[in-house]
Amino acid sequence: MSEHADPRRMPVEISALVTDRTNSMGQTDFKPSRLACAQQAAVEFIKRKRFVDIRDRTCILGFNISAEVVSGFGKHPVEVQRDLLALTARESTNITAALQLALEVVLEEAKGQRTLTLRAVLLSDGEHNTGPSPVADGVLERLRKAGIVVDTVGIGHAGEDLLQAIAAATGGSFVRIADYSTLLDHYWRLAAKRALTPRIGR
Repeated sequence: MSEHADPRRMPVEISALVTDRTNSMGQTDFKPSRLACAQQAAVEFIKRKRFVDIRDRTCILGFNISAEVVSGFGKHPVEVQRDLLALTARESTNITAALQLALEVVLEEAKGQRTLTLRAVLLSDGEHNTGPSPVADGVLERLRKAGIVVDTVGIGHAGEDLLQAIAAATGGSFVRIADYSTLLDHYWRLAAKRALTPRIGR
């Protein structure tokens, strides 16, 4: 977004924040834990969105061996923070399931509306190790055809090649984050508007 652009003149954004909740997210190199920092970053994203453009809508998904909606679209940051308390770090990593659910919920929220920007932000600290890979499954191509841009965020030291591939396949960005303050700052920047991505069709 241009520094001087009026966000209210840009398309409404529908975003899914996709948060890793696997065993390794309980590690404490990010204080008090990787998962706690990811939870707070998601809340800060939604707080920022309310200032950028109140029309924008965001949900939060969590994933380990499967994926689920943790906090639905349109909730106040206080409600979101309460919903996120239910997340615990356990089990292994199925990034394909996370991306498939992001595709489904974003398209469902966008149904019947023409001029929208569709996004997902995927945060993970590990390698995909459960079920077919996103590349083999075809979910990256489905996201691309739907016009859903996926920005990926890596914390820890694993999974970087796949996160880069996901971002590249969908027109998104990849960033490796080394500490909590940088993570919050990055999510604050991600909450800014993106240029409209043409929807190719499902």
